[in-house]
Amino acid sequence: MQIPSFTIGGTPIPFAAAWVQLKSHPHEPTGYEVCVPRSLWPAVFDPGAERPEALSWPEFLRSEAEEYGFFVDIWLSVLSKHCPSEVRHWEWVIATVDQISEHEDHIRIAGRAERFEPWRFAPLVLRSLE
Repeated sequence: MQIPSFTIGGTPIPFAAAWVQLKSHPHEPTGYEVCVPRSLWPAVFDPGAERPEALSWPEFLRSEAEEYGFFVDIWLSVLSKHCPSEVRHWEWVIATVDQISEHEDHIRIAGRAERFEPWRFAPLVLRSLE
């Protein structure tokens, strides 16, 4: 695996088509999966080289996600730069991070997402993604 991937309900999705609002009870949740190849781990997850050697990658990522939920949004933003696509509006909201696991050649992040329905996120200021 050399290219990061993002699927929701088994369908490939551009990284830029989702934003993050972590919550415990997502509306009509659908499973998602993000896979990041080993070659991108430092650039995506630890650009400042702050991960203590004593922490595994999953432990480090879990602590970052739990303490600072906005890190998940940063990860997606960085991944969208590695996989550019034409996206004009959000389609999904990442609501939970349920699993972070390390495999031989990739890290897998999985959880639940919900469809982006603007009226449910008022007073969110909608902006163009261009």
